[in-house]
Amino acid sequence: MHRLRPYLLAYLATLAGLLLLAAAVGAIGPVRDVAQTVVPFDWRIAPHDPNAHDVATALSLWFHNARLALAPLAAAAAVQTHRGRLRRAGDLLLGVVFAANVIPLAVELGTWGSRLLPYIPNAPVELLALVAGPVSWWLVTRGRLPVRSLWLTAAIVVALLLLAACLETWAVP
Repeated sequence: MHRLRPYLLAYLATLAGLLLLAAAVGAIGPVRDVAQTVVPFDWRIAPHDPNAHDVATALSLWFHNARLALAPLAAAAAVQTHRGRLRRAGDLLLGVVFAANVIPLAVELGTWGSRLLPYIPNAPVELLALVAGPVSWWLVTRGRLPVRSLWLTAAIVVALLLLAACLETWAVP
């Protein structure tokens, strides 16, 4: 159980940050204006055809998210416990990429409020999968997690993303 603690804490912290940003975007007009200007997202269109409830759509969503979620695991396997600039550069890059993928969800949620919830049943599962990569990177590069455990983490991430893709494809109105 203690090996899961960093993942759980990172998930809860990310969820809390996401909800706080969403609340700020929803409640404070200037924050919403800045967020919608800074976040590169076309607010008028969906990221995929919301009427496509088929296997091709689910696989497309899964593949898109898998590339993002599995990249930190591959980087952790390559870098391992390397100290110095390479690890710091990886920390910074993963933090920026993670934030760039979580902040738009917070802005959308803040903009649309509860009206968005039926359209994102995948969000909690997908967020958990996206958190696993950076946490694993951090643990492996600091010698707190053996590299061989990345295979299990990758399998769990793949399964979570498959579930999220299925929810996003078939569990939306």
